[in-house]
Amino acid sequence: MISANSLIQTLDSSLSGETVSQSEDADDIVIDEETFSSGSDELSIEDSEEIVEIIEFVDAIVLPFLSDETNANLIVFLSSQAQTNFKRLIDDPEVFFYGSLDNITFFILLMMPLLAMILKVLYFFSKQFYVEHMILTLHNHTFLILAMIIQMPLDFLGEGSGMIISPLASLASTLLSFWMAIYLFLSLKFYFGQGYLLTTFKFITATVSYGIFLAMGLAVFMAIFFIFS
Repeated sequence: MISANSLIQTLDSSLSGETVSQSEDADDIVIDEETFSSGSDELSIEDSEEIVEIIEFVDAIVLPFLSDETNANLIVFLSSQAQTNFKRLIDDPEVFFYGSLDNITFFILLMMPLLAMILKVLYFFSKQFYVEHMILTLHNHTFLILAMIIQMPLDFLGEGSGMIISPLASLASTLLSFWMAIYLFLSLKFYFGQGYLLTTFKFITATVSYGIFLAMGLAVFMAIFFIFS
C-alpha cells in the first residue's frame, strides 16, 4: 500500500512543472472553455452538464493529508485529464466508448462479490456458504454475458431493412431478453429449493438492490475512468 508520504513525493515530483500560485480560494483553478466549445454541438445539453459537474467535482477535491501546494497541483492535473478526455469524447465518442468496455468488464467482476453478499443476506438461513453464493453469481453473470453477445447481432439485424430477417431478429432478441430474466429466476428457485412466491419476492429484492448498487458504482467508476483514462 502506498503511504501518504510516498503519494506526496510522487505528486510533487510529477506535477512540479504545473505548480500553481497559492490561494485560499478554489477559483484560481480555471477550466479551459475552448475544450467545451469545440464540438459542443455533438453532445446533448444533459451530457455537457454532466461532464461540467465532473470537472467541478474535481476542482473541489481536497485531500487533508496533502499540503496546499500539492492539493493545488493535484487539482490542476485531474482537471487537465478530465478536459483532455472530454475532448477525446467529443472527437470520437465511439472509440472512447469501446475503450471503456474493458474497464466496465473489470467493474462487473468487482460487483460480483456484492451480489453474492446480497444473496447471502436474503438466504441467510440456508446451508450454503458465501463461496457457494459467489459461484452461483459467477454462473449467472457468465450466462448474461453470453446471452448479450448473442443478442447484439440480433439487435443489429433487427434494425436492418430486411422484410423477413429484421422482424425475426427483433422477435428473437425480445424472447432472449425474457429468457434471461426467467433463467435468473429459475436459477434461484432450483438452487435454493424454495417456493415460487418466496423466490419471486427474493428475486425482485435482489434485482432492485443490485440494480441500485450497480448504478451508483457504475457512476463513480465511469467518473474515475473519465478522469484517469
